[in-house]
Amino acid sequence: MYVICNRIRGSETHILASYIQNRLPLSIEVERGVITLHITNKDYLRGKIMQSNIFKEIWEEICFILSKNIDANVGEKIHEQTVLRATEKLGWSQFRKEIEIQPQLQIGRQGVIRPDIVIHGPDRKALIVIEVKRPSEDMTRDNAIGQLKSYMRQMKADFGWLVGTELRIYYDGSLWAKPEPLSLGKTAFDRNSSVGRKFVELFYKDNFLDEQYIPYLKETIGKFNREREVNKLKKSLCSPETKNRILDFLKTEHTDLGKDIVEAAMVNLKVDLHYDRERTREQKDSVVEAGKPFSHEIQLYKNKSSDKNFIFLEDIGRGKANLITPQGQIKPLEISLFEEQEGKEEDYLLKHGLITPLQLECYHGFVEEKTKRTQSTRPKYADDISQPKPHGKRELGPKGYEKLKDYLLPVIKLMNTGYEHTAAFKKVSEKLDVRKNTVQAECTKGMQMDTPTFRSLVKSGEIVKVLRNTFPDRIELIERELGS
Repeated sequence: MYVICNRIRGSETHILASYIQNRLPLSIEVERGVITLHITNKDYLRGKIMQSNIFKEIWEEICFILSKNIDANVGEKIHEQTVLRATEKLGWSQFRKEIEIQPQLQIGRQGVIRPDIVIHGPDRKALIVIEVKRPSEDMTRDNAIGQLKSYMRQMKADFGWLVGTELRIYYDGSLWAKPEPLSLGKTAFDRNSSVGRKFVELFYKDNFLDEQYIPYLKETIGKFNREREVNKLKKSLCSPETKNRILDFLKTEHTDLGKDIVEAAMVNLKVDLHYDRERTREQKDSVVEAGKPFSHEIQLYKNKSSDKNFIFLEDIGRGKANLITPQGQIKPLEISLFEEQEGKEEDYLLKHGLITPLQLECYHGFVEEKTKRTQSTRPKYADDISQPKPHGKRELGPKGYEKLKDYLLPVIKLMNTGYEHTAAFKKVSEKLDVRKNTVQAECTKGMQMDTPTFRSLVKSGEIVKVLRNTFPDRIELIERELGS
């Protein structure tokens, strides 16, 4: 690469060369008014490192602008300007008319839409639609995502961002011919987020206009399609047809013993195929990696005055509960001082800084100690039982409710009729006038299992076997309510 310096004196040529070298990771030679830029593999690598550091710094600036320090009740117009400021960190400019705030678009004869923010390309084509949600608004509502999807399709924009307490990224272009947009990821505004740094790399203006996002899109779509095929095969492997084929194989495998012997041996023989530790995540299933410890779902309570998260352990009555403080201490505290938060898996909470390592260590110690105390009286899983012991006295939870009759059976019956586990917990909690996490704890921790295991057992029907072995004196009630 050459830079020809006409009408520049020799000393000024060297000054220009020094200026370029201080800003570009290149080797430079100057001779007779010509600056030669040499790009070597070493220079290229140095440039990539510099670029990575730049993207990291931009993401940190965006986190600073859109951090949780923003007032939850900030006005919509003010918050839009804050998001605009963060967007311009990616190289897009409102001054150059690349960013437009609430453009009015005519839809049909009388319809009008006003997206919050739209990023345009050089040809004025809408590239990215941004839907802004104030920190106090719920980003999980269907209408929030539906509104963004509608704007993207009306404006024929391939990409959409949902910006609120976290960042969600969607794609709806020609590489993705599906009814719903593809989620490219979500992240809290955490300066150490790898998703956040990737977001900057993809949507930095120069990179985006060069379509450097295409390889990433193809890789993401490929992973999605592969996982979909895996899940499709998993469903087929556990289907009644597969079970029948296994039974047919067993019949033909032992024909040398005689048909009557084989048929007598196979009376009441059933094939049970299911995946252990299967977890359903947002809009797709994934199987826990081999050897990776199971991540428990933890219930949080946020202190109304300090905004700090406390881990809920158990209800102790009289409006109090045992909670784990950010310092890792268990304290009985007034529930009225807190707001209940949505339960999340511990990996997610730790990764996004919603709990401290001290809290998690204390939580694991509490669970381990409670398991040791109850292991001699209540088995963890149905197959652990050799000689079940009858429960002479009913186990009573908060407000005198019985674990089996008042908590477990109603929740399982609701889930068997199509309710999601969270909805079932909530419905039963409303009926009993207790907190939702109390119902959840009685059905999961109270049975020495985590929420994903409970869901899996209910889904497979194995929960009946667990209940029969755990409550041997209530088998008649269990079979009457859930069947044999």
